[in-house]
This record gives sequence, structure tokens and C-alpha cells, in this order.
Amino acid sequence: MSAHELAVTAFVVRRVTTGESDLVLSLLTLERGKIDVYARAGRR
Repeated sequence: MSAHELAVTAFVVRRVTTGESDLVLSLLTLERGKIDVYARAGRR
């Protein structure tokens, strides 16, 4: 699996929990617009 890193300032528009500790986030950024990210173990 390939992972990409991107450093931006963002506003969290939506947060959805998946599984026990994972998150799917919708972020609004000036540089990229709206992006969806998967945060593995994001609730820990």
C-alpha cells in the first residue's frame, strides 16, 4: 500500500468513525480545496 504525505493547514468539515479506532476526515484547505483522508488509529 502506498502512503502520501501532505502538510497543509486545514479545517475539519466532517469526521466519521470507522472500526474501533479509525477515522475518515473531510478537510477544507486553501491549497487543495476539499480532501478526504483516512486516519488509521486516529482515535487513540
